[in-house]
Amino acid sequence: MEMSQARQANPKRRAQVTVREFHSLPVTARRPVSNRLWFYRKQLGYSQKRVAFLLGHRSASRLSNYERGHRMPALVTAMKLAIILQTPIPLLYPDLHAQLKARFQQREKRWAAGAVES
Repeated sequence: MEMSQARQANPKRRAQVTVREFHSLPVTARRPVSNRLWFYRKQLGYSQKRVAFLLGHRSASRLSNYERGHRMPALVTAMKLAIILQTPIPLLYPDLHAQLKARFQQREKRWAAGAVES
């Protein structure tokens, strides 16, 4: 069942955007993901070109998109960035980390209160 069909089948279910749906949105409809990549790169005195080379990218354009929040790196790339920038991933993406942490804390409370359906 596709996501849009699942939403129609269960109207109480929160609308979630799949990865495919997200990438099909025009760039202006996507919200940039805030991060601290630029800050930590500058702290080390690294150029975009250097970090891109260390990541194995041919140009710095993809790194620029990561830094501006226009793209999210894949998990392996995020781990590489953490190693290169000598900074844990949660510090590279503090807002995303805080949002995810809050979401899981809410779910933990629901679980503890027994509000979970079997």
